[in-house]
Amino acid sequence: MFSAKRTLSTMAMLSAAACGSDVLEFDEPNDTPGIGDGDGDGDRDGDGDGDTTGTAGLSFMEQIRLFEAGCLPVELPRRADNSIPCTVIEAVAGDFDCAANGRTSPHPGAAAEVLVQLEASGRCGGPSGLACSEYSLCELPFLEGAEAEQCQTDLGDTTSFAAVGVCYIDDPESALVADCSTDQRRQVRASGANVPAEGAVVFLGCTGSAGPRTSSSENVGEACAAAEQSPTFSGHHQDWVRVDEENAVCGGGHCLAQNTQGRVGCAYGQSQQDLELPDDDPARCRTPDGELVTVEVLPQLEDRRADELVYCSCRCDGPNSGEDYCECPNGFVCEPLVPDLGLGSDIVGSYCVKEGSLYDSTDSATRECDSSQANCE
Repeated sequence: MFSAKRTLSTMAMLSAAACGSDVLEFDEPNDTPGIGDGDGDGDRDGDGDGDTTGTAGLSFMEQIRLFEAGCLPVELPRRADNSIPCTVIEAVAGDFDCAANGRTSPHPGAAAEVLVQLEASGRCGGPSGLACSEYSLCELPFLEGAEAEQCQTDLGDTTSFAAVGVCYIDDPESALVADCSTDQRRQVRASGANVPAEGAVVFLGCTGSAGPRTSSSENVGEACAAAEQSPTFSGHHQDWVRVDEENAVCGGGHCLAQNTQGRVGCAYGQSQQDLELPDDDPARCRTPDGELVTVEVLPQLEDRRADELVYCSCRCDGPNSGEDYCECPNGFVCEPLVPDLGLGSDIVGSYCVKEGSLYDSTDSATRECDSSQANCE
């Protein structure tokens, strides 16, 4: 059964202990399953075709570490021009002048998501004693040109760099990510003095694009495979939404992965030990075509099974009033899943989802599937 509670945020923050805080630990394998290019074939979107345009519509907002040791377990999406549709936002309790410190004000939609997550994590509102409005929110720009090159290649102290902002490092041969596990050799690196600001909570939000869409609801609800065709896809994440384009099973429409974990067809996941099992062992995860999955995979969640929450959907509402949106069939409701972070994404809006399947990011009671208990047969 699904939780019927409404989610506090469509892109919820992870809380994971790291360095004595609740900052997401990016340098532990499989803390966050991603869509990485684990085999180095250049395929950034997990569909196995070797392209680098990030066509899969991945949407998330996560707390992130902007330190040298931070390793990203997920390949960030890219636009056709190779730019990154992501935003990095600092949240500082009290007054902090963005412009005077080389920052800009974030898009209102992104700011709203950050405030929701700050409150959900207990940093403001309720018993915290701090109003969420007392937080200053600033956006750190992704650097370009020579400034980006210095950030991506200079092994020196980043606080000495003149440019204020961040850069994305995804060269697996870079010395800056040499200490990361082979499937997590990527990093969002800070540049400039006082970056991040002292005491700041930093968030990384991304909203990819899904390309052409159909307004038809004919195939809504049919089971589909989002990124599962790739043997290096390590799984979905319960705090993320993924919208894949032009899915054949979905009649050319979108395959939606709705706040779930793991891979379809691999209920109990796959550990490093499982990868050493014989190829014909039933514990091994496989793609829909039967190819062996070559990376570790987190187990599905008992109450939010990937087998049930990866299905065909269509966009039923959005920011453009003149667009042709679909009508949800019986058993489905139109719910906002992808908020507007100001990144120009074409997947922003509402989608047809199964009744009673809305995700509550504050509900930690969901158990993982465990083969020793056979709780996901």
